[in-house]
Amino acid sequence: MRVSVVIPVSVRRVLLMCVLVLLAISPVRALAQTAPPAAPQADPFMFNVDTVLLFFSIKEANTADFESVMTSIKEILAKSEKAERKSQATSFQVYKIETAQNGVLTYAMLLDPATKGTSYDFGKILSEGLPPEKVQEVFKKLTDSFAGPPSIAPLKKVISKDGSN
Repeated sequence: MRVSVVIPVSVRRVLLMCVLVLLAISPVRALAQTAPPAAPQADPFMFNVDTVLLFFSIKEANTADFESVMTSIKEILAKSEKAERKSQATSFQVYKIETAQNGVLTYAMLLDPATKGTSYDFGKILSEGLPPEKVQEVFKKLTDSFAGPPSIAPLKKVISKDGSN
């Protein structure tokens, strides 16, 4: 036995309108429910500690390029009109471990004291002191010298020069 239900035309029209309205607002609701944009990533070269040690693995064939770029960065910091950049220049020290291992030399950058709350991002520093057409060239020289990513070590003083804590 088959049961059939007859739905009046007026009810069918109302149901059809409801379906159409739901279909029309679905994309709007989907847009409204999308996740908010992700928060910007923290700058890995902005420090809030007194002293930082960074290690760079540099291809032995590119040490002159690396040292040249580090010298340029130091000069840009020192010549800057910004007080925080001048402060960075006074604590910017680079050391080299003289012996290469497997064609890689290690450089250590000591920031003591580190200028808190100001980025040491090399790209940003270069763009503040070089013409735009030169920034890419110098930055490429720097990145081509890397044998791997830098290691960043925020330091906490345990014993001072005078032996105090």
